[in-house]
Amino acid sequence: MKNKTIKKALAIGMSVLMLASTFTPVSVQAAGGWKQNKTGWWWEEDNGSYPIKSWKNIGGTWYYFDGNGYMVTGWLKLSSGWYYLTESGAMATGWVQAGSTWYYMNESGVMQSDTWIGNNYVDGSGAWIPGKAKTQTGWAKSGNRWWYSHADGSYTTNDWEVINGSWYYFDGSGCMVTGWLKRPSGWYYLTGSGAMATGWVQAGNTWYYMNESGVMQADTWIGDNYVDGSGAWIPGKVKIQAGWVKSGNRWWYRHANGGYTTNGWEMINGTWYYFDGSGWMVTGWKQVNGSWYYMDASGAMVKNAWAGDYYLGADGAMATNTWIGDNYVDGSGKWVPNKQKEPEKQEIALQSISLNQTSLEMWAGESETLEVTYNPSNTTVDKKVIWSSSDESVATVENGKVKAVGKGEATITAEVDGKKASCTITAKEYLRVSIYDDGLFLPAGRACYVWVSGPDGMLDDKYELKMYSLNKDVADFNEDGYLEGISDGTATIVAEWGEKIGTATVVVKTIQKLQEVYFEQGVYNMKMGDKRQLEVSTLPKNAWISASGWKSSNPEVAEVDWDGVVRAMSEGETTITCSVQEGSLEAGFSPDNKNPYITVSCTIKVEGVGDNTELDKIEWKYTGPDSRYEHVKVGDIITPNIQVYPVTYPYDLNDVEVSIVKSGHSGPAYDTGFEAEDGIVEIVDGNKIKICKRGTAWVNVVLDGKKTQVILECLEN
Repeated sequence: MKNKTIKKALAIGMSVLMLASTFTPVSVQAAGGWKQNKTGWWWEEDNGSYPIKSWKNIGGTWYYFDGNGYMVTGWLKLSSGWYYLTESGAMATGWVQAGSTWYYMNESGVMQSDTWIGNNYVDGSGAWIPGKAKTQTGWAKSGNRWWYSHADGSYTTNDWEVINGSWYYFDGSGCMVTGWLKRPSGWYYLTGSGAMATGWVQAGNTWYYMNESGVMQADTWIGDNYVDGSGAWIPGKVKIQAGWVKSGNRWWYRHANGGYTTNGWEMINGTWYYFDGSGWMVTGWKQVNGSWYYMDASGAMVKNAWAGDYYLGADGAMATNTWIGDNYVDGSGKWVPNKQKEPEKQEIALQSISLNQTSLEMWAGESETLEVTYNPSNTTVDKKVIWSSSDESVATVENGKVKAVGKGEATITAEVDGKKASCTITAKEYLRVSIYDDGLFLPAGRACYVWVSGPDGMLDDKYELKMYSLNKDVADFNEDGYLEGISDGTATIVAEWGEKIGTATVVVKTIQKLQEVYFEQGVYNMKMGDKRQLEVSTLPKNAWISASGWKSSNPEVAEVDWDGVVRAMSEGETTITCSVQEGSLEAGFSPDNKNPYITVSCTIKVEGVGDNTELDKIEWKYTGPDSRYEHVKVGDIITPNIQVYPVTYPYDLNDVEVSIVKSGHSGPAYDTGFEAEDGIVEIVDGNKIKICKRGTAWVNVVLDGKKTQVILECLEN
């Protein structure tokens, strides 16, 4: 009954939406309050705006307004669940009747389903089921055995359950167990009532002890009472008193169980003693694990004291090759008389350390060596470097040699005397696995081509290329070698070429018909220097779309890239547009190549200056008509021409670092077939670039760890 009601409400709602696409709220009355036209009701703020696709609390009552701003009535489906809006538009709470069926809405207005409301049950559709009785919780007897019924009618099997503060165990049929019970953790005893026993318990003529967890204890003392290996109490067995025992003129130490230590150390009453292979206490000198120790006449280990010409340290081991105060002991540990201690050198503290690289991009399998610089260089601290990697599955390090072992990012840290410096390693897999277009999903029932390349391009025939899916129920290769989407989910695709590996992920989704495209907001407020990811929303949310042609009407105010990332450049206002198409022509999977593009837009208002002062990236600002390379002339001296993001990032041009990557003789900027030649450009005055002769040069520009590259096409005057 409810499904029919909901379908009817949805049908009415769709009709309202179709009408709303023709009529939008236009106020002809005084600003503020409820407004009505022939399409419906809406709420107008004092400034003339009105809520769209959102809730509004008016006079203590919640109302919902659709995409055109009109008040909604009847059933409403949102991501949080189903809601019911009365004829007045007010959100219902508590019990509500829709048609002949009752439903229950919680205090937030969300319809409840498959649960008890007091003694009333609502099913999976939310409908109240009259006459359904709530199951009572409690013990129930079946024959001569007991079981425990839960409120939902279920019962525990093959497991423990605590009931009214006592533990019970129920077998595979759900019946309560009594008597002895063997579990992996040990033996338990369940009394005649089924309750798990703790403490002393009598079974037959024998006493047993169960600890606080109910586990039977065995081969141990319980106070002055002993239980054997079976757990049975042994009456009359006397506990042995621990203590020193003299036999002849020698001593040994007896434990409470009658045992004694052999060939090892034992601490007794806060003092260390050593016992030989027969358990006798040792006195005098004794070598243990390569170190010498001295035990006095009482057997106590001597520490922090002299024994003749030898010194015993804090751990009792004899010191060697070191100074004890103003006294020196040699390699044998013996005191060397009259040896003069050299004056102590002045200690120079370490202020900081740095590495020759702060970031590296590496192929998996490559190695690079990091070098440490000390500040000051003449520090007297131990310059031993402790190296570590934040993720050894990405990169390892040993004595400064870094090896990339897998895909991802890891931080290599060097530590000297508590001072640290780090380098970020970005490791890339050797093989690049491409699934039509990264970031797009594979529709269920469609197939696409997967190609694999190396860092230098296509792979040769040295090894056989193998490709397979780790999630064959989601996506797998068909007999023609194409990757086919099977069911909704994510699959990992693996490529193997000899020992080289590459991976990629593909998302498989079922295609949904596109109904509507919109921005969540009509206006986005930003501050100069900020960036924001814009996304278009669709109805349904999992509709199959491709976005293309992001564009800003005024890039000087805010520019937008092909991924929809907006960067605020200066104060003002601009319109951001995005063209959206059902399907994906870019992937070659569009069901209808004639699908028109839908263009949606929003407004970006930039006011004030943001507080984002962390440098995001830098770019070279090309001055010529070609954005691929810069035209310069022999004899020119140019200053780095960079654009920083955010635009508010404070920097000094003197902080910009410039370095030559490579240069070549003549030829176009992207021609890699020429031979390398030095001297086309050189760095002068720290960071300026001097054009020396005709050719092409690649130059790196770095600011605060962020890098960009410029290609200079050097021409004759």
